[in-house]
Amino acid sequence: MKISVIIACRNEERTLAETLEGIAAQEWDAPFEVIFADNGSTDGSRAIFERHAAGRPDWRRIDAGARPGKPYAMNLAMTAARAPAALFCDADDVPAPGWLAGMGAALATRPFVACRAEFDRLNAGWVRNYRRYGANETGLGRTSYPPFATYTSGNCLGMQKAMFMAAGRFDETLDALEDVDFCIRAELAGFRLEFIPEAVMQVRFRDTLPGLARQNYAYAKGLVRLTKRYAKHQPKGWLRGRIRRNLEAWGGLVPEYVAVSFGPRKGDPLAQAAFRWKRAGAAGKIAGMLRYRSLPP
Repeated sequence: MKISVIIACRNEERTLAETLEGIAAQEWDAPFEVIFADNGSTDGSRAIFERHAAGRPDWRRIDAGARPGKPYAMNLAMTAARAPAALFCDADDVPAPGWLAGMGAALATRPFVACRAEFDRLNAGWVRNYRRYGANETGLGRTSYPPFATYTSGNCLGMQKAMFMAAGRFDETLDALEDVDFCIRAELAGFRLEFIPEAVMQVRFRDTLPGLARQNYAYAKGLVRLTKRYAKHQPKGWLRGRIRRNLEAWGGLVPEYVAVSFGPRKGDPLAQAAFRWKRAGAAGKIAGMLRYRSLPP
């Protein structure tokens, strides 16, 4: 067994079949397994996986429902993995042809890798137009706060199991950004994340405004937590810059609110969606400030 493909899933029956079909279509000349870490699904996700796993002895489900949360499911799957390296795939994304071969070849010599993300195939135009971001699409992201580490999202990660154990598990206390936190700790432990552009994951965004707003709220709140967690890496004078940046960002919401509520962009659905996304982020930062007694970056 060369690679373990890990899917942490909770109630993803709407998209899971397409994810599994994408994995089944991968071509690679080495043996691999698929681990379905079921984080307490109550819909048809388990049945969908079992249907696709039939006749594939190396496709197996593990019960990861003892504790809610994606980090717990991912950690349990890594512990259960039989291969020396693992790839992560979200239950609503679809690996493009060549993903497994590209990442598998990279992990043969490199301990920590990230594939490229592609956002066009699985997302409606309005979602792509305002939800798109540069990290993963053209290279690795870099945190906007010290220690300014490189990162990728969890659905693009691949790692050798020995590296996972050395860097530490995913933090199960985090409600969001557990992937970014892991990347930071890995870099501090001396593991460099390497971008593998020839391996591509087709990423699906949330496709409703309430869902997108909830996601950005969680991201923003988690961002404050991570900023505080790694505060000891902040250079002198950085706090003054944080105050200025946040005042400018929150101040910019006022004219944008006027424009989308009363001004020329009142009937523009894209502008409405973008403002709702930013407003949720601002609310998440305020919640994070109150909860963690720290400023956002």
